[in-house]
Amino acid sequence: MGRKPKNQINQTENQDQPIIEEENLVKKTCRELGITQKELAERIGVKPESLNSSLSRGNISLQIEKAVDLLLEVESLKIKLNDYSILKTAINNIIYKH
Repeated sequence: MGRKPKNQINQTENQDQPIIEEENLVKKTCRELGITQKELAERIGVKPESLNSSLSRGNISLQIEKAVDLLLEVESLKIKLNDYSILKTAINNIIYKH
């Protein structure tokens, strides 16, 4: 059995079944990343029409949910990597300027 979504209302054992969520994951993700739904669709590899169709039906497939989760994780890791790059630069400046 796989991980159950945090906001899931209708739980199902069949992973191919759509998942209906309390909170609109797509809109929340777009807001967090500052992107449009069309940009989100492109970044997770689905057609914008498919994503819009899922939203209008009020359900998001497990595949879309997983893709969005992975995108959020990648974006978080990019931020951490940038922070480490800044730290590395600062340490190098301290070491090699003294």
